[in-house]
Amino acid sequence: MKESVEKTRRAGVEQKLRTYVRTKEAVAIMEDKLARLKTAEMACRSGTACARERTKIREERERMEVLIGLNRIEMDTIEKALERLNKNERLIVDAMLIAPVPDALDMLCETMNVETATVYRRRRSALEKLTAYLQ
Repeated sequence: MKESVEKTRRAGVEQKLRTYVRTKEAVAIMEDKLARLKTAEMACRSGTACARERTKIREERERMEVLIGLNRIEMDTIEKALERLNKNERLIVDAMLIAPVPDALDMLCETMNVETATVYRRRRSALEKLTAYLQ
């Protein structure tokens, strides 16, 4: 039972790592949208005919600010956890999970001058560390 819980936690951490880059990209897009919402809100302040529209824009802006904040917290947490990995573990996590590259295993074996099993052991070790930091 305990092993099953750990496996589930590691899978959750793996998923966070796999979506990390997309989350960063999404935050950039949301920040752009937030800037446009602020501009639209300022434009509507000058006219009384825009009161209803201004309310909608303000609600959307506030929702966007919350989403950006939550995603930044998640990204900061992941970044701090990644900083705790050693150089080889970070290289493995980057190449296999965060920004997967074709033939990552072969590249890692060659770069680190180790066997396939060693790469997988280091990957598992890195995931265990990250699981401890992120859970």
